[in-house]
Amino acid sequence: MLIAVAYSCTDGIWLKILTLYAVASSRVCIVLVVIGGLLPVRSLITFEFMVFISTPIVVLFFALNGWRYVMYKSPMDLALLCTWALMLFSMIFYWIYDRLGIARKLWTGKKRIWFSENDVLHIVLIVWVIYISVVLVKHIEDYSVSDLFG
Repeated sequence: MLIAVAYSCTDGIWLKILTLYAVASSRVCIVLVVIGGLLPVRSLITFEFMVFISTPIVVLFFALNGWRYVMYKSPMDLALLCTWALMLFSMIFYWIYDRLGIARKLWTGKKRIWFSENDVLHIVLIVWVIYISVVLVKHIEDYSVSDLFG
């Protein structure tokens, strides 16, 4: 995702830096998840770990697209800001649902409804993907691949 945003929102040296960071951080994340799966270390294979690893990148997205929107008033940057807000909302909604113990309360109630934190997360992420495919796709403009390697 970082490489996609880099192609749409940067060029030159920033495109190279963000691409290299994406590749390096992906490799580190893969190694940590494999270690978490093999040893096993539960904390390295959780949704919370993924959020911890990806939060700096999402903050970068907000900063980059926020700055670009203020500077250029680009509809693409506004659409991307909405994308990051929906992603953040999905994580916050998951966290609130989990912390309030709503899944447990629904299951122990009279009707015994099983609707877990992951169900909440996936429903909100479905809305996120629909937003991307219907709204965001109309605004994306990428730089040429030759800008990265040329």
